Parts: sequence; C-alpha cells; structure tokens
Amino acid sequence: MSTPRFLTLPPGVSRTNIETSRGSFAALEALPGSGVPERP
Repeated sequence: MSTPRFLTLPPGVSRTNIETSRGSFAALEALPGSGVPERP
C-alpha cells in the first residue's frame, strides 16, 4: 500500500494523533455536517 504525501481534508475534518501504549497513531476527526442534530 502506498502512502500519500499529502491529503486535502474537507471542511469540518482535522488531523489528530492518538497516543496508545503501542505508540502514536494518526487519525481524522470530523464534525457533523450542518443540519445534523446532536445525540443526547
């Protein structure tokens, strides 16, 4: 599998790192789109 050198993220999506006992992992965090009700 190839690794892209860059990634253009859509609006509302950001990159984050998750720290675990096995090391640091990259992850994507997304916010709900407009008009989507939040769950209680």
